[in-house]
Amino acid sequence: MLTGYADKDLNKQTAFYPAKAVAFAVEKAVEPSYNFYGIEPQKITDRVGVVLFSLIFYVLYTLWYGFAVMYMFEGWGMQLEH
Repeated sequence: MLTGYADKDLNKQTAFYPAKAVAFAVEKAVEPSYNFYGIEPQKITDRVGVVLFSLIFYVLYTLWYGFAVMYMFEGWGMQLEH
């Protein structure tokens, strides 16, 4: 865990709520940022083709999956009714 010394010192001072807040912030904000270390930022206009393909594929796949689930429930005899 990357919390370092701040939460340990706060726990020693019996400041448990601030220590928990520090640990939470590190866990939710700092640790995920390391996933992008070394990746250079790019403009979205440089990769328009990849972005459009990804968006269109995501929408179509989501619709396809949704209809598959709907037809599966219809096959089991369940239907949406008013």
